[in-house]
Amino acid sequence: MKHDANALAEPYFRAAYQTLIERYKCLEEMVHTRLLDMEKLEKQVKYYKKCIEDLHTDYVARLRGLNMSENQIKEFDEYWKQQMEKSWKKK
Repeated sequence: MKHDANALAEPYFRAAYQTLIERYKCLEEMVHTRLLDMEKLEKQVKYYKKCIEDLHTDYVARLRGLNMSENQIKEFDEYWKQQMEKSWKKK
């Protein structure tokens, strides 16, 4: 009788197992897609950070070209950071 019960249940277990395998593959593909998206975003963040650093270097050089002292440059840098934080908070 136990053998009969196992024989009747086996197709259902196989179907359930196949469903689990399909779901696992789907989830695995979703994770892979998200990882690719994350890598792409990390590259964009690196690019924009480099652009910001280049802009900072450029404007410091321009301020030095205007004969501003290091203290004045630091004060201007702090002022600029505060203004940028305000503009980001508004958005």
